[in-house]
Amino acid sequence: MRNLRIEEPSINGTYTGRPLNLTIRNTEISHVSGDAIQFDPGRRAEPYPWDNVLVDHCFLWTGPLDKDYAGYKQGERPGENAFDSKTHSGEPRKSRITFRNCLLKGWGHGDIGNGRLST
Repeated sequence: MRNLRIEEPSINGTYTGRPLNLTIRNTEISHVSGDAIQFDPGRRAEPYPWDNVLVDHCFLWTGPLDKDYAGYKQGERPGENAFDSKTHSGEPRKSRITFRNCLLKGWGHGDIGNGRLST
């Protein structure tokens, strides 16, 4: 994924299932209702967990909306987390992700009480 701008208060910014060797580069993701980046909400380890993801030169942010949109009112701040790993606790190895030269801003003040940079 390269050179994208994703702004969608009604869904997660990116959901790619269980990627292997994925690069997200030069991409801005903002004002999502869920997570800016999320993998495998089912947390499946078989046949393989997600692994080896690079997020490079990206801006993942949220903030108050400037107008009503997708069920949110002007001034509300959609979004849960900049990144949610959704990993399975019994995986034999840990999934790997690298954030390089990224700005993650505004998380932790949105719709859910435990919103933050990542989980």
